[in-house]
Amino acid sequence: MNCKQKLVYMLIGSLFTLAGYFLATVINTQTPNAHAQEKNNVFDKIVCKELEVVNDTGKKLLRMGETFAGGGFILVYNKEEMAIAGMDSIDNGGGTIVVGTKEGKVTVAMRATTPIGGGGDIEVNNFDGSRGATISVDAGGGIIQVYDCIKGARRVGIWGKADVGGAGLVAVYGDNQRNPVVVMRKSIVAGGGVITVANEENKVAATMGANLDSIGYMSVHAKDGKTLVSIESKAGFPNNGLINVYNHKGEWHSISKD
Repeated sequence: MNCKQKLVYMLIGSLFTLAGYFLATVINTQTPNAHAQEKNNVFDKIVCKELEVVNDTGKKLLRMGETFAGGGFILVYNKEEMAIAGMDSIDNGGGTIVVGTKEGKVTVAMRATTPIGGGGDIEVNNFDGSRGATISVDAGGGIIQVYDCIKGARRVGIWGKADVGGAGLVAVYGDNQRNPVVVMRKSIVAGGGVITVANEENKVAATMGANLDSIGYMSVHAKDGKTLVSIESKAGFPNNGLINVYNHKGEWHSISKD
């Protein structure tokens, strides 16, 4: 091989080397690295009618979409594909949040309500789905209602502002759900408190409270509501006790220290 041939081979080898460097540079420039790929997978916004998230076996874990009323909803499922929590918008324009048992029975519900003045309510249920207690608000103030676990009947009610007396009220209910058997409230005619116990006919059977002189009194009533016995202070002598016993005609006999 003469000198000219050697020079030709060296030149060809140099050209292949330069070509290799060039191709490597182009490939590295055009191929994104792992960090660039991660950036390309981040979306600024996703628009869809409904979104469903599933696990490796295809079971639903989460759903987001539109309600029949035209609002939005979110449902969360357990491993048995039972919806156990959710949020949505309700017909009155407000929102609601519910939490359920593994069987899907609602145990807690929080809603926006639209009574006079607006507000919200919280409902807590028993494990079988029956109502246990509610907390709500109306124009007068807060309301708490407690129900029994067997009949689902209201047993205790607490009002932040009663219709009469302008103060709080506590009521205990029996089988007659419309009328309470025990009421604790502010006295309508006096400034103190009063407790009344009613019979099955919703007639007052006993009363304990404070009179206009801010002195305590107690009364026992007949079935029709007439007073039979009263215990109070003697008129004009607030430090002296007095017991009045009445008959069916309204006649009485007084007992006092004097």
